[in-house]
Amino acid sequence: MEMNRRDFMVLPAAVMATSVFGAVRDIPWQRKIRRLGQLNMTEHDPVTMNVEQWADYWASMKVDAVLVSVTGILAYYQTKVPFHRKGKYLGDRDFFGDCCAAAKKRGLHVIARLSPDLNWEDAVAAHPEWFERDAEGKPIVHNEDSRLFRTCMFSTYMTEYIPAIMREINSQYDVDGLFTNAWPPLGKLPVCYCAVCRRLPAGGTIDYWDKFNERTVYLWKLYDSIAKEKHPGNFYFANLGARRR
Repeated sequence: MEMNRRDFMVLPAAVMATSVFGAVRDIPWQRKIRRLGQLNMTEHDPVTMNVEQWADYWASMKVDAVLVSVTGILAYYQTKVPFHRKGKYLGDRDFFGDCCAAAKKRGLHVIARLSPDLNWEDAVAAHPEWFERDAEGKPIVHNEDSRLFRTCMFSTYMTEYIPAIMREINSQYDVDGLFTNAWPPLGKLPVCYCAVCRRLPAGGTIDYWDKFNERTVYLWKLYDSIAKEKHPGNFYFANLGARRR
């Protein structure tokens, strides 16, 4: 095929443009977002919040995605996971589902927001191994609500209970990602004396820091793999606390 000088000059530009725009299209959606919306739900919201107005507000703010509470402390949907307590005012409503559908209808990505750091006294009685313990072996109470107790990140709470909630959300809703609030822990590292943690290096040491990082990376990869069970483009992310990069 004969090609003149003009054709020769235009061809590389066309090829390059195709390559560039193709590459942009291939970038995962979560790397292209510029604005993210979050409004933490309260126990009263299932009976007081206008879901359509909530979704209209976020759409008017031009957010690319919105975080919607699941959560691990009070369920905002009809969960079947044991010890995932439903909110007092939830009734028969699927509040999370309503919010998720309203956001998706407006073209917003939905990230399911969980809180894996706390659970209630009935869970302590049934699964004492899930919770942080003080030096005397007593479960550690949340400093804002004495009915809640701190869960241990080295326990099966994080490898069995939280994944059960994540998979339940995946199976029922059109979510694009998963997020855990308050984990990894913000501020100082947890000090726990549960049966598992007693076998770890002493808190505050470099050896403990290594174990903490190892556990964090393991759980992060586990949760990301669960997110991708829904769709390969889904992902998991969390607090970048405790100086984790």
